[in-house]
Amino acid sequence: MKKIGFLSFGHWSDSYGSQVRSAADSLLQSIELAVAAEELGADGAYFRVHHFARQLGSPFPLLSAIGARTRTIEIGTAVIDMRYENPLYMAEDAGAADLIARKRLQLGISRGSPEQVIDGWRQFGYTTADGESDGDMARRHTLAFLEVLKGEGFAKPNPRPMFPNPPGLLRVEPHSEGLRDRIWWGSSSNATARWAAQLGMNLQSSTLKDDESGEPLHIQQRKQIEAYREAWKDAGHRRTPRRYRQPPEPRTSPGHDLVDAACKHVPRNLSDQEWHRYIGAEPYRPTCSGLPSPVPQSAKRHRAGRSGSARRSAGSDGSPGIRPPTAGRRPRAAPSSRRAP
Repeated sequence: MKKIGFLSFGHWSDSYGSQVRSAADSLLQSIELAVAAEELGADGAYFRVHHFARQLGSPFPLLSAIGARTRTIEIGTAVIDMRYENPLYMAEDAGAADLIARKRLQLGISRGSPEQVIDGWRQFGYTTADGESDGDMARRHTLAFLEVLKGEGFAKPNPRPMFPNPPGLLRVEPHSEGLRDRIWWGSSSNATARWAAQLGMNLQSSTLKDDESGEPLHIQQRKQIEAYREAWKDAGHRRTPRRYRQPPEPRTSPGHDLVDAACKHVPRNLSDQEWHRYIGAEPYRPTCSGLPSPVPQSAKRHRAGRSGSARRSAGSDGSPGIRPPTAGRRPRAAPSSRRAP
């Protein structure tokens, strides 16, 4: 496994024993969970989006808050149900959250999973067109969302605006360059995987996969990914689809965040073995200022080697020199504490 992250539903309940008893608990603990995951070196913090449920239902305030508290971990969704979304409003929210997170958003979107209520998207003010299914409507919303994310102007400016406008048609603001390439489609079928590839979206595949052949899940999922890659190649996109997290921008001190957090979790200085395991190749330094540092293992070995050599090479008069081993020599007896008569 090369990369690892977590996916949280954000459940809360006031039942006996629950430590997540309210929406506030769920949101605040989700932020702290992402911060702790980053400190431990995790690569991604992802959240489900379910409406009409005691779960996380409004992703962008949460993603923005996590983005402001973290520096390297990718932040995303799996998935936002596009049946419930206004594409332009969503583009504004997504652009703001991505800029706050310094372009670390990885947004998973889709038609959505089974709902808590019947046709909940109707309660949000959306209706299907004649002959259109709710899945068709979700894909229509997606097309509009992707178009807006290009950052091109499309709205005619008011000749008497409240504030001066830039020249030409206006776009939705704020715009975050590059977010369009970090949109993922959660696909349950081979057909929608190919559709996502044609549009240049990345692919999210999971256990929510339609049984299209009766074969085991891993085989059907492999075929889905193969269909996606083939459609991507046929579409002639200039970039390759995302398969892994992009490395963060280089910093002056690669392990700085972990070093700062280490003393909070381990109230002592790390050993050199722990340092190289958790921090990496950065030169060792104390993680808890004011506390004694353990002697590095290399120094211990070096010290032991030197003292052992000194014991072996020192003569009875203290002069240096190596005494060759004597075959069959008996070990020295320990000095007796009894005095000779």
